Amino acid sequence: MGLDRNTEEMYRKEVPKFVVTDATGTYTYSLTPRDTVVFVDSTLGIGTIYMQNPGVMVGKHVSIMLKIHVSTITIAEKTDETYDWQGDVSLDAAKDGVLYYSDGFKWWEIADNYT
Repeated sequence: MGLDRNTEEMYRKEVPKFVVTDATGTYTYSLTPRDTVVFVDSTLGIGTIYMQNPGVMVGKHVSIMLKIHVSTITIAEKTDETYDWQGDVSLDAAKDGVLYYSDGFKWWEIADNYT
């Protein structure tokens, strides 16, 4: 007994991801292929968000926003999986954010709102 087509589509859709740091001060989160909109709450400590391999995310946009700011969040590549990474980004104020696009080889920062 399989799922009907509408139910299958519902489970494939990307939904916003809410990430909350923990009190260790070394919180990390690695994006999955479904994480295209990510809101971060850094109330409990600093953290790092690792980008997915751009080959897995080809043609997708990824939006990351620091929704609640107490500590700085860094967006970084994961172990040299992207070609010509432009450098880590630090989000250190509420509503700081960045929008990336993957062409399959590289993450392109196409919009930003951070200081």
